[in-house]
Amino acid sequence: MLGPPRITKSWISGAEVMVHRMYAAKPGPTVLITANVHGDECVGLGVVFQLLSLLPTILSCGQIHLYPSLNPQGLAERTRVHPPSGLDLNRLFPGRRNGNEAEQHLWAVWQDIVSLKPSALIDLHTDSQLSIPYALVDRSVKAGSSNQENWDFAVSSGLLPVWEYPIKNYIKYNLDRSLSGAIVNKLGVLGVTLELGPRRVINMSDVRAGLDAVLRMLGYLGMLTRAPDRYSQEKGALQRSKAPVVHKAGVFVPLSPLGKVLQQGETLGTLYDINGAVLQQVQMPRKGVVLSYPDYAFLKPNQACATLAAYPL
Repeated sequence: MLGPPRITKSWISGAEVMVHRMYAAKPGPTVLITANVHGDECVGLGVVFQLLSLLPTILSCGQIHLYPSLNPQGLAERTRVHPPSGLDLNRLFPGRRNGNEAEQHLWAVWQDIVSLKPSALIDLHTDSQLSIPYALVDRSVKAGSSNQENWDFAVSSGLLPVWEYPIKNYIKYNLDRSLSGAIVNKLGVLGVTLELGPRRVINMSDVRAGLDAVLRMLGYLGMLTRAPDRYSQEKGALQRSKAPVVHKAGVFVPLSPLGKVLQQGETLGTLYDINGAVLQQVQMPRKGVVLSYPDYAFLKPNQACATLAAYPL
């Protein structure tokens, strides 16, 4: 009978990042689970803390490497960015050995990742105060490449799967240099981002949703003795899409529920001035789902009023 996994932990030199490493006696996939690359997105830490106590009892094969925080300084200073540089780490992978502070930090993390020869990576993020959990599916930018395996991996989470922006915008927004985007495009392995509720706080209902999603994904890879039931979802191709913007500054009141399928032309919300006069009725540009609304009620001109996932035209 095979014994429990061997467990170690180590610091990544040059990055001040702790990694918890679990090695089952039986060989299998190598999966990396990362969190808190944005310092104010904290639910992923709660998921990792739960996995630290649970995985030793159910990991049957392979290796799992848990990174509770890829941005510990951002966490301590309660900010999205990397405080010494003021830069968004999740648009700079794989970093540079001789780059600025942020790039050097990521270079050290990336060397650890590459050395493990991973089979898959699950990166844990959050969205806004008004949001639903969902799985963002990165794209390979190589011509003729297939993304089906990545999509299937995301579907196995049980969360709503959403393709990232079309390739042109995906590259324009540097999403191929996000962590999961770099994993897909530079290493050619599975990479999915889970967006798990609001930022800044750790809500246990969001932790449970994230924990179940991760366990389903590990179960899909055949790594666990037990996992939550497989999630069966109808085939679909929802894609992250630009939301309508407001034309003037004002107070935005959302009217459509999160997660519901809405038709083109249905009202998303109403923009008022501070005295209650209606400035704009904001409508769905096409059929889709509202993933999140902004953190703040007061919006500025040309600010998007939601994050949308749209159905194909």
